[in-house]
Amino acid sequence: MKKAILSGVAILAIGAGIWAAYDYLTDIGRKTTAPQFTSLAGSYDDGMLVRPGGQPVRVGFPPDYTYLGGQTFVLYGRMDVEQHIFVVPNTDGGVQSAGIVQIETVRPDVDWQYDYSNAPFTAQIGDFDFFADVYVGKRHPIYRNGRPGSDWNLALKFIKSNGFVIPSEYVFAHLVHLPTQDRREEILVSFFDDLAPTGYTFDDLKAGGAQADKEPDVTQAHLTKFKDMFWIEHAPD
Repeated sequence: MKKAILSGVAILAIGAGIWAAYDYLTDIGRKTTAPQFTSLAGSYDDGMLVRPGGQPVRVGFPPDYTYLGGQTFVLYGRMDVEQHIFVVPNTDGGVQSAGIVQIETVRPDVDWQYDYSNAPFTAQIGDFDFFADVYVGKRHPIYRNGRPGSDWNLALKFIKSNGFVIPSEYVFAHLVHLPTQDRREEILVSFFDDLAPTGYTFDDLKAGGAQADKEPDVTQAHLTKFKDMFWIEHAPD
């Protein structure tokens, strides 16, 4: 019996190793470059982030959001990305709220366009139309900072490198504006709040959870908060 158990454990270990190797070799995140923190196209001054591009814009968050800085990288070997990150800390040194402004452009040698025709809904902020999604989430038990090589992973690592603790559960809004006719550039804004202050947990609000009927209220309140406080406008060329 003991030998059978040990053999079973060994088989599981070998299987896990094979899966891990396959996962690593096929993971497109390996093509993401290490972030750089200098020579950013966007600039931040007096509460306003100005970013040139196919459609130059100015964006801003309320004064209680601290601007941490920005970074650039090539995502999956396909897109040039520049992120700018804002946070509101809580009293324990964690993140109460965070906003990530990301300008993403398909590289010239890549034949591809952004397509958000399947987005759950749209949102209007100022003169800008956004494809939008909002949901309640929790950190992955293995990939605590998101899938390695993803833009989410690099954003969370940037926040952590500035000394902040990422909440385990959160309510998250993801909005995308396509500024150019060729749909090869996007202005992406991600906004997440710690879920704990709502009084609910992820398990409460997930499908089948004890408070699942409250999930639409929580997510809609989050999106309304974001739309009321975030601003975006056209900037001079």
